[in-house]
Amino acid sequence: MSNELLFDAVGGVEADWRDRKLNVPLRYFEASNFTISFRTPVNLVRDLVPSNVYPLRWGRNEAVTAIVFNDFPKSDIGGYRELMIGFPVSVAKPAPPYLGLRSFAKQGGALFVHQMVLDDQDAIDLGIAIAGYPKIFGEIELDFDSFMIKCVWREGGEEVLTITALRPAPAFVDARDRTDVITTKGGCVLRSELVGYTGRAAPVDGDSIDLEFGTHERAKSARKLVQGKCLGGRLVLDRQVSLSQPLEAWRQPHAV
Repeated sequence: MSNELLFDAVGGVEADWRDRKLNVPLRYFEASNFTISFRTPVNLVRDLVPSNVYPLRWGRNEAVTAIVFNDFPKSDIGGYRELMIGFPVSVAKPAPPYLGLRSFAKQGGALFVHQMVLDDQDAIDLGIAIAGYPKIFGEIELDFDSFMIKCVWREGGEEVLTITALRPAPAFVDARDRTDVITTKGGCVLRSELVGYTGRAAPVDGDSIDLEFGTHERAKSARKLVQGKCLGGRLVLDRQVSLSQPLEAWRQPHAV
């Protein structure tokens, strides 16, 4: 599928930002990502989300933490790499428990962004200005092409987290999907829609995924969120994404 066919369906306008014009919604070409999910004590997640946001329940006392490594080699704001830590959630009312993550998203679930680490300052500044994303600068190393998947997060040269896994053989899936990403800004819960087209994808067995935590201070908080069982992962390649920024979907003030 050509880039034009995907993005023409979404449409867009030009917007001024700093000394240049950007397409809105932002478009990401040739993107890839590796997502893994873990069971997390639900009380930990509840303390990190607004009061009107409800974590997806995986067990009586468990929620889910998702770690997403994104590689954006070409986009409307240039190329960069990103780590996102978030929680699958519903807004305003609790979601049914025990849904798979993709089924949950199709039924209106969203991903609440807890932390984002990027290796490009322009992308950090734009995301903070538009949606209040909790973005910080870090060093992201990604390898999706070798026989092992390798994702590394460093800050100031000090390792925070390294994730490795056996790389599956991705198959062509020819799929369109949409993911809602939410955050908070100015007392509101904001929603951004990611409309994507996936060329190749494959599940990654949880038993093959290995995490190593470094000595950086941020490793302690990350370790708390992934202390439960790994639910597995998904490698996506040849992905094109259009990010609709942002909608003030739920205007009621939040309380954490």
